[in-house]
Amino acid sequence: SFLFLNKSQAQSYDKKQNSISRSNLSKFYNSGINSISFSPDNIILATGGGDQHIRIWSINNGTELLNIPSGEQPCCVCALSFSPDGKLLASGNADKTIRIFTIETGKEQIFQSHSDWVRAIAFSPEGKFLASAGDSKKISLWSLEDRTIIKEFEIRKRQFYKDILTVSFSPDGKLLASGGLDNTIKLWNVETGENLNILTGHNGAIFSIAFSPDGKLLASGSDDKTIKIWSVETGQNLQTLFGHSGPVYSVAFIKNGQQIVSGSADKTIKIWSVETGGQIKTLIGHKWGVRSIALSQEENILASGCEDNTVKLWNIETGKEINTLPSTINNSNKTNEMYDDDLIGNDNSIKLWSLLKTVIVDKVLLGHTRNVYDVSFSPDGKLLASVALDSTIKLWDVNTGKEMQSFKHTTYITSLSYSPNGDLIAFLNDQDNSVYLWSIKEGKILNKLSGHSDQLLSIAFNYDGKLLASSSRDKSIIIWSKETGEIYRRSRYFSGAWSVAFHPQKNLLASGDIDGRISIWDIDTGFQKIIYNSTTFIHCVSFSPNGRILAWSDSEMINFWSVEDWKLIKSIPCKYGPRSISFSADGNLLAGSFFSTVKIWSIETGEVLRTLYGSSDDYRLNSVSFSPDGKYLASGLDNVSGLDNADGIIIWSFEK
Repeated sequence: SFLFLNKSQAQSYDKKQNSISRSNLSKFYNSGINSISFSPDNIILATGGGDQHIRIWSINNGTELLNIPSGEQPCCVCALSFSPDGKLLASGNADKTIRIFTIETGKEQIFQSHSDWVRAIAFSPEGKFLASAGDSKKISLWSLEDRTIIKEFEIRKRQFYKDILTVSFSPDGKLLASGGLDNTIKLWNVETGENLNILTGHNGAIFSIAFSPDGKLLASGSDDKTIKIWSVETGQNLQTLFGHSGPVYSVAFIKNGQQIVSGSADKTIKIWSVETGGQIKTLIGHKWGVRSIALSQEENILASGCEDNTVKLWNIETGKEINTLPSTINNSNKTNEMYDDDLIGNDNSIKLWSLLKTVIVDKVLLGHTRNVYDVSFSPDGKLLASVALDSTIKLWDVNTGKEMQSFKHTTYITSLSYSPNGDLIAFLNDQDNSVYLWSIKEGKILNKLSGHSDQLLSIAFNYDGKLLASSSRDKSIIIWSKETGEIYRRSRYFSGAWSVAFHPQKNLLASGDIDGRISIWDIDTGFQKIIYNSTTFIHCVSFSPNGRILAWSDSEMINFWSVEDWKLIKSIPCKYGPRSISFSADGNLLAGSFFSTVKIWSIETGEVLRTLYGSSDDYRLNSVSFSPDGKYLASGLDNVSGLDNADGIIIWSFEK
């Protein structure tokens, strides 16, 4: 299931047999989706190919969740497979290595024994062994318990010294089938390593083989444009399926064993009757050849990988397309830059994949028509509020994603803060330098707080909701009485606080200045203290939910300070620094927005656990907010490409 053709090559297929040879094999793997594998729990899909990355996708909504370069010096990924228990993901690569990732820990192990590209891998059904092949003379059988080669299946006859392109275990794990450039299929005894049979009949290379669920039949897809069905017991060719007009790159049995699915260079996917050999259905939609296919464990979804680097998801029963995953070529440069530092450590190991299955794009909320500048969950976590440059506040039902309420203001709105009881939203007007209090229940403005003389920068309610702080470029911070709307305190000893945050249990206000100062203000006494002077302006400040830690970021670092003694606990080097940060409900994670990404750190270790993003570099993620229960993370977008040209909000789910 691995071939890329340019137009002249595609045309030449009608004129010659067995057009693939060892001399041009590398070209075939260097573009397109070479391999696809579903996780056994049907939550995620792994793809690999000529773009030199392994990509993990959400099956639920087609979002790319993770991107992994295929090595220190990235090379094309020839084959991918999840282990039967879903705990491991293995890849066969052009750098002659096998890489096995442990999903829970992210640990990566590299196996090396082949003298050429590893073009085929397969886990045994019970998950104890991994078979790998590529070079012409052997298939290696690895023990996954101790990561050693326990057996090598050797090709002894010189006429069969040609590259192996595909391997597959029988359902009982007793047999291993292999196929490749010698146009034959070989059956091996896994226990003894004996070559039991050689199946001949194809007139072209064997790209793909698959056992039937009962292990009695074997299907093969070939460069000769046919699919053959074989008796495993006798080696007899029972049927030859004609209908594809190009090489057949991938084949798979449907679970009932009565149908076969095939993908071909002719741009189609076909479903066949095993009994009659007739075509049942043809799936049309790919613009280039279908390089690889895979069926979900529940077998209601078919995934297909194409030579144009797109992946399509299909309903296998209806034959209708469910989704098209974006071309990986467009994202390669971006993701290389994004993930090399954040997900790949010095030991080249993927960090904490345990989040992989728990962080997915849950919803994309569309409705704003200009940049979404700020988002915040209600104290009970049921609603999400958003403000945007379209001069609106919107309230969304977190569970359904439905827009519940919308308020249109006269000018731009850039920041908001929920009152602790969830009744009010305070927001900043970018034009008249005022703070507005908006009643959610009544859907109207209750008060306008005026006192600043320049652009407003940040806003926050205190812990009991009686006070409200606002900062401005007029170099002041004002503490307002929510009840009366009057100024309670004012400080002019700031150069313009870009961010302010109240302590969750005390009347302490932290502020980060444009000139690089971190200040603490005791609102009850009026006492102010500068705890840090930076060389660059402070982007954001935030207290942990338990009030023990103050986090802030500038253009170089994220710093964590002890509130007890105002001493530095930890610093995380962080180029450019997040524009917005938010603690998780348990205080163990910190999320921060970086241009077109959101990063999640472990507070304990300082490691980047995940990098989340949407679809392109044409937008920014302006803000981040964890829900009070820690199940969701929301971020506001501006200039979203590919989302109906609208500005929206992404909600990620942390639930398993």
